[in-house]
Amino acid sequence: MSIKKGIVLFVAVLFSAQFVHAQWQVYNCNVLPENFTKYDSTFHEDQTSSNLENGTADLLTLEEHPDEAGNMIIRVDSENSGDSEMWEFPWVEDPSEDGATLVFRAKGVDGGTRVHDLYVGNGVARERLTGRLNGDMEWNKSDVDTDTTFSNNYDIFEWHTFTITISPNNQFKLYIDDNPDHVLLSLGGDSEEYNGWKFGDGGSDHYRTLYDWFAWRTDGEYPPAEGREIPTGIEDEIANTPAEFTLAQNYPNPFNPETRISYTLQKETPTSIKVYDSNGKLVETLVNERKSAGTHTVEFNGAGLPSGIYFYTLSAGQLTQTKKMILLK
Repeated sequence: MSIKKGIVLFVAVLFSAQFVHAQWQVYNCNVLPENFTKYDSTFHEDQTSSNLENGTADLLTLEEHPDEAGNMIIRVDSENSGDSEMWEFPWVEDPSEDGATLVFRAKGVDGGTRVHDLYVGNGVARERLTGRLNGDMEWNKSDVDTDTTFSNNYDIFEWHTFTITISPNNQFKLYIDDNPDHVLLSLGGDSEEYNGWKFGDGGSDHYRTLYDWFAWRTDGEYPPAEGREIPTGIEDEIANTPAEFTLAQNYPNPFNPETRISYTLQKETPTSIKVYDSNGKLVETLVNERKSAGTHTVEFNGAGLPSGIYFYTLSAGQLTQTKKMILLK
């Protein structure tokens, strides 16, 4: 059964969860990272190739879970381009005194050279977690205890819940699903004043991964309990309710001179779609009115414009999302 769906909570659990929600913070991957602002912090690009530094996700896409209708997930696929793009979320509170915990649900995708690529740090030390196609997981910086538990007992191309804990003395531990015994240990990582976590593709390898959700807190180490693979009391936060809107990639792309832009709204809301050139100059406003819930399509005609890269931005309520399109004459 999906972790996100079909979970029945008793009143007692819901009541106790009130004391947990203030600590756990959740990114449920129903919007791309550039559109996620919460907990007094926001994602930003880091370790990103200069040609991709545009404030939008180029190596990440939002898609529907193939087996769970309405459940949005994020795909990382660098397509062997040699480009890198990481999305970093800084800790809101300093974890160096009490420790920190990052939990995420992910699935490797075959066809690349590696799967997961994440960094996590506490302001003093930093580690990088990578996964290989043979099922091996490794700390990239200071892997002093590599256990074959994962590659021998788990399929890296199936969904798993991963828990990373950082102790006050800079020990990094990795746990899989509900196994209370860690499978990887790092004693310190590298000396780096990095304070947060990030995911994506941080190098020249071809990373292919699906991410379902992330949850974290900075007041201690919370390894999984046997029989329970996600933190107590955050099921409703993890539950991937539909985003307020989704913005599709224009089609066709590249285009000449016409293309279509589709978007879906979960509720009626004031909506605008604006097209900008590569210098940030407004080219055309395609939509500027209150739109009903549902899927809408608008056409853009670039007949009077030169070839080049253009951006279209959807604003719905307080949220915005931008995508890139190419006019090729």
